[in-house]
Amino acid sequence: MAEPPHVRPILTIPEPRLRLAARPVRLPDRGIERLVGELFAAMHNARGVGLAANQIGDYVAVAVIDTGEDRAVLINPTVVKVRDEQVDWEGCLSIPNYVAEVRRAGEVIVRAQNVDGRWDRHRGKGLFARALLHETDHLLGRLYVDLVRPEDVIDTRTHPNPPARARS
Repeated sequence: MAEPPHVRPILTIPEPRLRLAARPVRLPDRGIERLVGELFAAMHNARGVGLAANQIGDYVAVAVIDTGEDRAVLINPTVVKVRDEQVDWEGCLSIPNYVAEVRRAGEVIVRAQNVDGRWDRHRGKGLFARALLHETDHLLGRLYVDLVRPEDVIDTRTHPNPPARARS
């Protein structure tokens, strides 16, 4: 019986390593399935919908997403098409207790490898599109707070009417 994945801690701001860009993965890679399992375990443990490897201190271009409806493993992802626009609340496991309304594409196509090295296209709308863009940003060392004005970021612990939990 396989051992369950280790739940690794998620780095949080002001950790400077969150700003480091990930390096591409050369597949096949014997450790990639373990890393993907650890990403899903840490993400689910924190009740998030996405997590990038650099959020747990691994600087390789790997991220996972599970919105409850859509699930993806992204290795060496590239955004190939964006369309339309959406504005919604967004949070991040690396920036706990803070949210902001973020403008992102409403539809997106991301090309990425799976653990077997095959290239897939992930088409997303709504929350899945937001998660695809959020996680690919992480792999570039970019956080959602870089896309908004500092005064537009809300502390959900002290705001008189905090928005419903923003998904990240």
